[in-house]
Amino acid sequence: MINRKQMFEPIIVAYPNFYGKWQEFLDNWAGDLDGLPYYLLISDLVCECSELLSSGRTEELGKIFEVVERWLMEGEPYVKEAAIVGFIEDLQNENLHTGTEPKDFAQYLQSETAFWWGKVEDFWQHGTVLVDDRHQQRKGVNIRSVPD
Repeated sequence: MINRKQMFEPIIVAYPNFYGKWQEFLDNWAGDLDGLPYYLLISDLVCECSELLSSGRTEELGKIFEVVERWLMEGEPYVKEAAIVGFIEDLQNENLHTGTEPKDFAQYLQSETAFWWGKVEDFWQHGTVLVDDRHQQRKGVNIRSVPD
């Protein structure tokens, strides 16, 4: 299981150029006793992804998306949440793009990332709660019709 303290190690392996931002982040938050605000670093990673795509460095980008898929599949709850409401949500935020748009990243979404991409879109468009309802759907249960 990938925990919050380990979650950026595979990013650095997949994309070594991110090490400088990682180190700067660690230096800036060295005295934080409540835990590091990894969500801030995830925003930096999303900006890097936009720059990678706009410069045609798709191999590195693909490796980053493989790590995000691992965060979702192998991460502790904090890591999964950071992948969803950090990485995916930020990637859908057009303000964090330089020369790209959120839809440009659809080709890099793997199965779990694609599932949560759709959930985040539904949240912003319709206010749908971010829950993994696949288990209920497989059993044929419509969770909207389940009584309280």
